[in-house]
Amino acid sequence: MDGVPLPRLHFTPRAGEAGEIIGVVRSGGRYQLFYETPDGWGQATSDDLVLWWEQPVADPLPEQFRTGTPGEVPIGDAPSVLTPREGARGPQLFPLDGVWVLLADASYAVGDYDGRTFTPQTRGVFGRGRLGRVVTFADAAGRRCALAQLPGPAGAFSLPWVLSVRARTLLATPHPHLDPYLTSGATGLTATGGEVRDNGELILRMPAGGETLVVTDADIVEVTVEGVSGVGAARRSIAGFSGVRVARFA
Repeated sequence: MDGVPLPRLHFTPRAGEAGEIIGVVRSGGRYQLFYETPDGWGQATSDDLVLWWEQPVADPLPEQFRTGTPGEVPIGDAPSVLTPREGARGPQLFPLDGVWVLLADASYAVGDYDGRTFTPQTRGVFGRGRLGRVVTFADAAGRRCALAQLPGPAGAFSLPWVLSVRARTLLATPHPHLDPYLTSGATGLTATGGEVRDNGELILRMPAGGETLVVTDADIVEVTVEGVSGVGAARRSIAGFSGVRVARFA
């Protein structure tokens, strides 16, 4: 609508019809984002994971993304089994900070992997609120990063996050490439005990923990809580300023 601020750093395809995120790879010194569209799939490229440029689709979808499942991983005896949504692409298994992480949609497990069997030891929730499918990848510095689909009419994608494991919990922090774009302040938003409110209206509930980090861009809100796994996402009823603004709440 005319006069409504649009997200500046949350990539949105021009047609506004992005489906599920497929994956991110680094090739030729640039990052390539692949996502589903009504006609097949779309592609965007970036030098820093923050500013993305939509590209014409000319080449076939990379082989690693065609099945969505890199291989069968038997799940050992454990207190949990992660089950992806019906129709979703397969779970992702990767090493991180001396352990192995199995991520399936919004859920994850941390455990051991012997090359054939993954044995979970702890589990948790990674995506909360309106955070869609999460894909992980390694950036140029070797950091394990994450990017997610944000459901909604705009068809936008999340900001980049860096993953880490502490006390068998999968944590996320803003990618350092975001630093030059951040502006302090998020007018109208508050966060207490994990509850994020927009001018008094509850828009996202996160588990209580330490400092709550709230990042906004127009109507998009992304949230992490210190010591709490994952990322939460929500939409504001009245959009704020375009461009990434960050607020920290004790």
